[in-house]
Amino acid sequence: MRFEIIEGYPSESLVQQICSLSIPTYPSELFNNQLSQQKNILSCLAFDREELIAFKIGYQPRPKLFESFLGFVSPNYRRKGVGTHLIEIQHNWCSKNEYHYINTIVASENNAMLILNLKSGFNITGTFLDRGKNQKIILQKQLPSLGLGT
Repeated sequence: MRFEIIEGYPSESLVQQICSLSIPTYPSELFNNQLSQQKNILSCLAFDREELIAFKIGYQPRPKLFESFLGFVSPNYRRKGVGTHLIEIQHNWCSKNEYHYINTIVASENNAMLILNLKSGFNITGTFLDRGKNQKIILQKQLPSLGLGT
């Protein structure tokens, strides 16, 4: 298994792999609409040989804040530490790049992702109804300062 970091907007072929890996499949048009205008996009990727098996993608919506936007681990690779490792990679990159906070949103029925985020140091900061019907949980984590800048 190998892990990669890609800074900036991912290639079209990688976008297709990311969108088709998700269950349910994430529409590439929606992915492009969400990310095409964002700053400091970061893709943390896990591969088994050449096959994409997991990802964690985020961006900077405003200074010092990173939004962990989309993540997924292929079912055959769950409970093997892949998601935890991707979170660690993302959070280390954010700390080194002087972000103070990371936000993420989790569907209330996604217990595995909610537990993983809580174990990774996130705190629940709120909830909302997505499109008036799907309960979402907002989480935030304050990152440690590495003392690299102001």
